[in-house]
Amino acid sequence: MLTNQVHYQAALSDYAAAIRLDPKNWNALASRCVFHYDFLNYSAGVADCTEAIRLHPNDATLYANRAVIFHALGRLQEARADATRAVGLDPAMRDFINNTIRVHDQAEATRRRMLEEFRAGAGSGRDPCSSYSGNAQQACRAHDMPAASRLQGGAGTQEDHQKYGR
Repeated sequence: MLTNQVHYQAALSDYAAAIRLDPKNWNALASRCVFHYDFLNYSAGVADCTEAIRLHPNDATLYANRAVIFHALGRLQEARADATRAVGLDPAMRDFINNTIRVHDQAEATRRRMLEEFRAGAGSGRDPCSSYSGNAQQACRAHDMPAASRLQGGAGTQEDHQKYGR
């Protein structure tokens, strides 16, 4: 987990440096927005997407990404508004938004179930990760719940698979 934190902080530092060099670099803001989403830092993701949209207001991907993050935050009215704007700019965004939200919801449901089972198993003498298989079980045992959730939900990243033994 410490390695993930070190890489996370290094990446944030790199994004911040790029944005300091060019504060109007909407692409760096957009990339950092997605990075924040991937690490479940939704509020920071919204802030970066909002600033990227201010700088580059006709990019459908920016609205689509922010719609997904608003959905993750449960801010459904704002998610719908951004999704509508994204699809208005590029109709292909409809599939992107729907697929991304579906994967997010599956991963979130798995994460909640894993946490409930982990809490139920803690102190009971049974291994709370035993109901998971393969890489998700390895991530659970390492207490890397975001990776375990992604892996169990079928949305594991290449780094997740490398780290947990694929």
